[in-house]
Order: sequence, then C-alpha cells, then structure tokens
Amino acid sequence: MGAQWLKTLHQDHSFSFYPRQLPNHTDEGYRAIIETGKRHDIKCALHAIFISGFKKGVNLGFHTLEHMPMDEIIPDRYVETFIKKGMAIMPTLKIYGNSFILNKLLKLVNDRGKEFLMPEAIEQVSANLKYLLSLSERSLSEEERRKLIVDPSYFKDLFPIVIKNVNKLYRMGALIGIGTDSGVLSGFFGCFADELKYYVSAGISHFDTLRMATAINAGIIDMQDKIGTIEKGKFADIIAVEGNPLDDISIMDNVHMVMKGGTFIKANGILGSSA
Repeated sequence: MGAQWLKTLHQDHSFSFYPRQLPNHTDEGYRAIIETGKRHDIKCALHAIFISGFKKGVNLGFHTLEHMPMDEIIPDRYVETFIKKGMAIMPTLKIYGNSFILNKLLKLVNDRGKEFLMPEAIEQVSANLKYLLSLSERSLSEEERRKLIVDPSYFKDLFPIVIKNVNKLYRMGALIGIGTDSGVLSGFFGCFADELKYYVSAGISHFDTLRMATAINAGIIDMQDKIGTIEKGKFADIIAVEGNPLDDISIMDNVHMVMKGGTFIKANGILGSSA
C-alpha cells in the first residue's frame, strides 16, 4: 500500500527547565520532504511542540502540525497565515495534561494493560510512569533537574499556554482536529474521552469538540467520503453512549455500543452481531 503520510519534526530542545538542544533539518531538508510528498500525492505533517516549530511549519506550508506550542502564545499573523494556507493542527492535549493524572494512567496500565499490551510493554510503561511519579512527588535539586530529559513539572507549568493557544486558534477559525499521539504521557487506551475534556476546558463547545473528533478529522485525512458522519454509503463505524454529550462531555467515557463496519463489537453484552 505504501506510505499515506510523511511526518518529520522540528523541536529545538528536550522537555526540561534545563533543556538539551536537539538537531533539526535545514529548511532545504524540510522542503525536500514536502516536494517528495507532492510528487507522490502524499501529505506532510510536522511535529512542532514549540513556537519555533509552529512558525517553521507555517512558513514552509506543511499540511498539518502535530501538537500545540507550549512555550509562547502564537502571534496573530502566524495564525492568519496558517488559516490562509488551509493547514490543520492536531493539538494532542493529552501529552501535556496527562502529566496531572499519572496515578490514573498507572492504575489503567496495571488493571487493563494485559488487554492491550504485550508483557514487555506493560513492564516498560509501568516503570516509566512510576519514575515520572517519583519525580512529581518530591522536590528535586537543581542538579537533579538538570539531568532530566522529560520533566513532568515542565508540562504542568506550561499547560496554561497550551490551552490559551488552542482557544486562540479556535476563536480565529483555524482547522483543528483531535488525536492523541502515542507515548509515555499520551495515547493510552481507554482514556480518549480525556482528550475531549481538555478541548472543552479550552473553551471549545461540546458540539464542535465532537465534530472535530469525527467529521473534521475525516476531512483532514481526506476520508470525508467514507467516515466522519452517519450517512448512506459511508462505513458504519458508530458508537453510542448513555446520555447527551452536548450537556456533559464526560459521558463519552462510558461507551455502551460499538459498531465497526456494520458489525456490533459491543452491544448490551452481545458480541459479533451483524447489523
């Protein structure tokens, strides 16, 4: 099938109050990636977690930016250019916000990890979460902090900037999707609803949050003719929850029915039923 997207990154430094500098491509290298994508009709995404990456992605014209600047409020002119170029962004707020719920994530891995992960992965993720919790639960000396590549406190302290940037993009009319990335502080099974809650906390309406997670996401990946809305001719990929998520977005954390391609995966305890 081949690649459907090309993804690269721009990140100046590690996630620490005493950052280690990281290498990046030259502008020539980024342009070569974009041109390669154009030749093969493939879109290009840029990991851009700091303001320098956002600006770089906008200037070069990547199709999507992954993550949200955490170190500085995005200037209006860059948001305006972002919108004018038809770009989209996947904020992945869980990679920042999950630093506040490390205990919940550790419990999730311990209780349900065997359902989703290989034993080695469970061991590695559990150990990393315990390590991050140990950092969060005690005062570190300056020497100890200088050695950190990932500091949970760094994510916590800069989270308000992330939320302000999401709100700003939303208010100015930018195209925003919803994804969760994958990593130690993000992408965990069983807690996608937390991502939706973070969007609502950023001032995005419940309706628009749900639309970003469905129809807008489908459009970003050019699959709006197959997924994203419930319409004749599209894949019957549907979930059902009890209650109205337009009133309470946390209801999305309690899924009662899952249908994939017209087949019930979960429905009142009946598995494998056909629609």
